Amino acid sequence: WGANSNTHKGIKWMRWEKLTIPKPEGGLGFKNLSVFNLAMLGKQAWRLSLINKIYRAKYYPDGNFLNAHLGHNPSYTWKSLWSTQHLLKNGTRWRLGSGNTIPVWGEP
Repeated sequence: WGANSNTHKGIKWMRWEKLTIPKPEGGLGFKNLSVFNLAMLGKQAWRLSLINKIYRAKYYPDGNFLNAHLGHNPSYTWKSLWSTQHLLKNGTRWRLGSGNTIPVWGEP
């Protein structure tokens, strides 16, 4: 497995951080699997409409996933989806229309 000092043959181990650097920057362009997993979980949080209705009733009855709390004794699935909340908060913006439905005093 390791390189032989006489022949210099063998596997040259690299750190995972180096492997995930894009190819143009000198890395191998592998996906960062933990970030990719969080992105896919966030995507599923919005796609699963039936489970969304169930979770909305249980975990965020105000209808806003971005302000949802983890709750008492959450399921593994809810904990996984909830862990993506910060990604969605950083990647979303308010879209202003008439302004009738935006809680101006409740949102930063």
